[in-house]
Amino acid sequence: MSHHNISSVGLLVETLRIFGKLLPIAGVIALLHAVMYFFFDSSILLAVLFSVFYTLLYFSAPIASSSARARRRVRLFSAGGGITLLFCFVWGSLVVVCFIATLQVMQGMEAAGYDYAVAMTSAGSICVASSMLPKLGN
Repeated sequence: MSHHNISSVGLLVETLRIFGKLLPIAGVIALLHAVMYFFFDSSILLAVLFSVFYTLLYFSAPIASSSARARRRVRLFSAGGGITLLFCFVWGSLVVVCFIATLQVMQGMEAAGYDYAVAMTSAGSICVASSMLPKLGN
């Protein structure tokens, strides 16, 4: 029965492994940003780079949890499945908090505690919903 449990540390390691595989996409966009900056002197692509980075970071957790559940044959609405859903909610919430903080620092966007709470709740819920899809990863 213990092989049906999924630890949060295992999910974190798997999430970071998936993110590492997706990170070259952000590298390609960074290279494109450098080329566009030298030719067109455009800084808007830096915002695109940060958006892609946080998007890849955000969706690496649902892919990892879906893959881990499929590999270990854990049902979605079991104790192990609940751990993956809780992990995805917390992961999605934290990534959105980091993204909003980045916007505040880089672009001077204003956000109050209420804005953070709404963003965290909705982002965590979307992360959970996307992790419920069957086997997204390898």
